[in-house]
Amino acid sequence: MKTSAQSVPQLIPAGEDVTVPAPVPARMTVSVCCVRANVAVTVVAAVVLFGAGGAYVVAFAGIIALAFGVFATRLAGGMTGDLYGATVEITEAVMLLFIAAMANRGWLDAWALA
Repeated sequence: MKTSAQSVPQLIPAGEDVTVPAPVPARMTVSVCCVRANVAVTVVAAVVLFGAGGAYVVAFAGIIALAFGVFATRLAGGMTGDLYGATVEITEAVMLLFIAAMANRGWLDAWALA
């Protein structure tokens, strides 16, 4: 069994050769094709669930997410994992209110709400 002192790597003495692994890319790219396919599936699912008003729901969700992303980027100077999570939660809460308001006015023609 290793003790805590044995599990800590020792410093390399000066003068010894050290190989450094290649850097890992800072971020991975997502192809535009995948993004378009995801948006298309989302729009189709929203229209099936909410009728024609589903397209408005998806468009409003995109606007809210982009607006909060711009606000958070300006406020914090960039996006972090916490800000991405906050964007998801805020968008979800606003979307649920938007769906409830649209259903209350009769603008959603959904089989799920009947």
